[in-house]
Amino acid sequence: MKKHFFLIALSLALLTNLNAQDHQLAIGAGLGTSFLTGDLGENGSFGINYSLEGKYFLTDQLPVGLEYTSHAIGYGDDSSLFGVSAYGATLILAKAEYIPFSSKVTPYAGFGIGIARIETPEITFTNSDGTPSTIPSEGKTNLALSPKAGLALGNFKIEFAYNIAGKTPETEYINVEESDQPFNPWNLSFKYIYPFEL
Repeated sequence: MKKHFFLIALSLALLTNLNAQDHQLAIGAGLGTSFLTGDLGENGSFGINYSLEGKYFLTDQLPVGLEYTSHAIGYGDDSSLFGVSAYGATLILAKAEYIPFSSKVTPYAGFGIGIARIETPEITFTNSDGTPSTIPSEGKTNLALSPKAGLALGNFKIEFAYNIAGKTPETEYINVEESDQPFNPWNLSFKYIYPFEL
């Protein structure tokens, strides 16, 4: 009986604490630039990304939620017909942020974990006899980690993220240097977040 009374008292205390706080939901979207690191990006890369997110504020300092980000990243590729190819990458992450204080310009840090879907470019090249050949696009799904840091200016955010998205597909074709390589793009995004009360 005492055990049940303790559990009921604890539950009521937690509910009272939750009701005393200003809990918010927030939704947002962003656009930004993406770059590849490591061997894939050594010949130069540039891409764009867009993101959608939703989060719930457990406290004023700790929002948690989900984020969807899609990247299209072009990079220098000597094995392609035009010398440039492009990767597609989609990340779906559960994430948490830490907001140390609130002001007109507020720094924050975050971390996301989830899945990344990497799509290799379709590569067209010329054979030694002058005829063109094509290596089709391939895809791979990996575990993804994404540490983040940013600044919030009211409802606007500037966010830097480094995405650890596993390795590119191990292709069955020969002479494809981009096969089975670490795929770790970073991105700088400009977001608008709209909060509303529960």
